[in-house]
Amino acid sequence: MVLRAPKELKFDPNQPRKDISEEAVKSLAQTYDSQNIINEPEIDENGKVITGELRIRASIKKNLKNIKCKLITGLTEVETFERQVIENLNHNDLNDKDKENAIRKLWESGSYKNKAELASRIGMTEKWVRFIIKLPEIRKNLGIKEVQNISPTSLIAIQSLTIDEQRKIVAKINSKQLKQGTELRELVVGIRKLPEDLKKAVLDVKKPIDLEAAKTIAVFPEEEQRGKFIREYQSLIRIKGEIAEDIKYHSEIIKGKRPRKKIIKDILQVKMEKLFKLKLSIFNQLSERYIDAIDNDEFKQKAFEILKEIFEFVKEELKKFDISTYQNVIEIKESE
Repeated sequence: MVLRAPKELKFDPNQPRKDISEEAVKSLAQTYDSQNIINEPEIDENGKVITGELRIRASIKKNLKNIKCKLITGLTEVETFERQVIENLNHNDLNDKDKENAIRKLWESGSYKNKAELASRIGMTEKWVRFIIKLPEIRKNLGIKEVQNISPTSLIAIQSLTIDEQRKIVAKINSKQLKQGTELRELVVGIRKLPEDLKKAVLDVKKPIDLEAAKTIAVFPEEEQRGKFIREYQSLIRIKGEIAEDIKYHSEIIKGKRPRKKIIKDILQVKMEKLFKLKLSIFNQLSERYIDAIDNDEFKQKAFEILKEIFEFVKEELKKFDISTYQNVIEIKESE
């Protein structure tokens, strides 16, 4: 252990963490009022920082004259970088981009006989390291432009799917239909258990159906049966979208953001009636057409329960589009 003036220490421009924010420095510096530096930074024989750059920047911010440092000598450039990577990985301090660049840099140094050794040295799984190193190839297969806003973690999460499925998921993320993170992981796990027709419907960018709705529809064994449900659900989503656009459009008229035009309330009424009839058809028409055709009484009861579940789901979805939503629009004095 040695005492060093933090202002005299040199930061390593090659260290893996590239985004140390001023806010993080300020926040850590404030803790030095009540606590000393808990884990001493590491430096080499030349005064270059190996690990603990944030702590040293915080001590400079706090105008500390001297701080305790661990002196580590004789490290090669690769060994220094490896130590920095391990430190940052353990503290979750690397963003996805820095993490990817760091792992690839270590591998390309030629200091490891295989990916398993690299994974063991930095405390990660071999599978994870292999995916990280393979990311340039993955991006090339999916289209560099299309995946420029897709995180490495997300790209890794979809590797169990076919290339076509991966491309559809990337398109859904880019079109804001799907969020990266938990929502993406749940989708990947969920669609694995679906029949191909439902999987295709969930991944459809133009007319997607909800994963939970797909799981509900999946109980029906015949593709023709499922196809009818899929088309009905897609119609529901389309009409809901049209009504949502109407609400937005007429709200802008009310707020003066659009020129006031004659509002034809009959059109709104027709759309609401279509939506209501569609809701009824999902329960009534489909129950008559499909449940009655099922010979097995036990499965017939299950199918009926599923239809009721769909019916209740649709009913809840429709609440926000109750005709009363339009009341303030319809009652606007029409102008010619």
